[in-house]
Amino acid sequence: MKHIVGSLVAALLLAVAGLLALAGSAFAHPSSGQTITSVVQLSSFPPAPPFVATYSGTFTTSTGDSGIESVQVLFFAIPSPTVGGFQSLRTLTSNDGQSTLVVRCNQLATAQDFLTYPLVPNSTGSCAVLRGTGAYSGLHGSGPVSGAVLFDPSGTSATLTDTIAIPLP
Repeated sequence: MKHIVGSLVAALLLAVAGLLALAGSAFAHPSSGQTITSVVQLSSFPPAPPFVATYSGTFTTSTGDSGIESVQVLFFAIPSPTVGGFQSLRTLTSNDGQSTLVVRCNQLATAQDFLTYPLVPNSTGSCAVLRGTGAYSGLHGSGPVSGAVLFDPSGTSATLTDTIAIPLP
């Protein structure tokens, strides 16, 4: 049971990382694409199904934009060889409050990903833009997400850092 809970916690952390990576207001700048790096603190993990939690963090973009991020994560476990994964819904708001970007990410973590615990490389996954306002209005597309989760020694919290790449229109 302890192993299952640990796997679920790890999967939840990975999901949060995926969500953080989507944050960013750099999409307003013309280029072939932007990256968004997000950092989210996972202060606790859901103790029972449906394993849904909401976290907050910050983001920066490859153009230097930044803001706050709200991430809702659904953690799940899958039979071997995949340990688990998560789906996240991320809402990124620029520091000036004028632009908002909403992104959905899906990520999976394999057993191999957990061999370097307490630093767990982020799973493979992708993120898609759902909607945007202000500088993000008209933004669409999807891209890969990568990152890592660093668990604290107690295993009760973690820091998720993700990078998402989204092509610009």
